[in-house]
Amino acid sequence: MENFHSPCTEESSETAEMQSVNAQNDNLMTQIILEQFRQFETDQKNHTYSDEMRIIEAIYRGDPLFMRENFNRIIPRYPAVLKDEKQNAEYMAVFSVAYGARAAAVAGVPFSESIIYSDHYLQVISKCTTAQEIRNTVREAYIAFTELVHSYHVKEAPNPYVVRCQHYIRDHITEKVMLDQLAKVVGLTPAHLSRVFSHEMHMTLTQYYLQQKISVARDILSLTDQGIEEISDYLGFSSCSYFCKAFRKIANVTPMEYRRRNHQVILKQR
Repeated sequence: MENFHSPCTEESSETAEMQSVNAQNDNLMTQIILEQFRQFETDQKNHTYSDEMRIIEAIYRGDPLFMRENFNRIIPRYPAVLKDEKQNAEYMAVFSVAYGARAAAVAGVPFSESIIYSDHYLQVISKCTTAQEIRNTVREAYIAFTELVHSYHVKEAPNPYVVRCQHYIRDHITEKVMLDQLAKVVGLTPAHLSRVFSHEMHMTLTQYYLQQKISVARDILSLTDQGIEEISDYLGFSSCSYFCKAFRKIANVTPMEYRRRNHQVILKQR
């Protein structure tokens, strides 16, 4: 015998579900209103959109000196949402750093690079032991984002096709990027793109591509203990021998010699 569902039963179920949703919405609105009153009674003013845009525009401008001198004046105000001061500072810092990273990306920094900076400062914040340490770290992060924007404003080529190539290469630095692939991204033929890039940058796309990979390899060699083969694989080289050959051609030393010279310096500074 087939199961039979009464229309009345289905209607009753839908009504109960709707009543539950309405109750949840009413509860949410109640909590929002109570929070508004709490902030009003404790004289806690939240920041405005204009406050937020003031510090974001400072990142857009790419002026590290201005950020250093004016950070405490232009950083948006936040209310004490949580009773624990450190926890409240950490909660607000996570939002602030993420927003700063987004602003840097909008200002021209490759998104992948701004996110790496964001991840670094979020890790630092997680290890802070006081609310003041957290606030100091947010200041350091915003100065770093501004310096990053400034560096790209200084070194980026004005030609939009070249800039898009640079961003794409940096965002895919661990992959093997082909000329046809880049040409499709920027909307030019491979031959035309090669001519435009060489004219603007005074080097071929291949030379620039390898320079960027070797630049990343230098950082890894200096700051980590990753093996040469691991670094070669990570950066998408076809073989470790080709990586070593390219590294020596650009850095004038082998990867191992570069690490020996620079890794020791890093260790001494810690």
